[in-house]
Amino acid sequence: MMNPLSGLRAKEFALTDAQDAVVLKVRHPQGLGAALKPKFEVLNPQDQVIGMVERKKVFAKLGFVFTVNGTEIGHFEHVKGMRSSASMRFVCRDANRNQVGEIVKRGVGQKSFKEVFTQDDSYVLLRPNPIPEPLGSLVLISACALDQVFFERD
Repeated sequence: MMNPLSGLRAKEFALTDAQDAVVLKVRHPQGLGAALKPKFEVLNPQDQVIGMVERKKVFAKLGFVFTVNGTEIGHFEHVKGMRSSASMRFVCRDANRNQVGEIVKRGVGQKSFKEVFTQDDSYVLLRPNPIPEPLGSLVLISACALDQVFFERD
């Protein structure tokens, strides 16, 4: 499959296992277009595109869709009423709108005394059951997408 984001200036990062073997790679384009409608290209260790985590609309709520070859296979969205200085909650759903996971962003009120003096956010990804691929990989990357788009300050 052709790499749709290969020609753009992009941030790239990799998720590794305990032995430092690359499990997933992520490419996040930079620039004005990417700021208005961010997308994350998810690749396997051989640089083959698995799918995308992307904002569907320019002024969308806190949430993204998961796509594979242009087909929407799921999404995640902010749970209304769950935004405070302590935490935010996001629900991951498959194409049938079944909940497959949950992301909780921990804020200062839930951190230890030592953690309060850092600017690091922490995220908990809850996946109570195995999620079939490629949706499982896209759900995993969604916490990174959240942080990069809404909370990261370069």
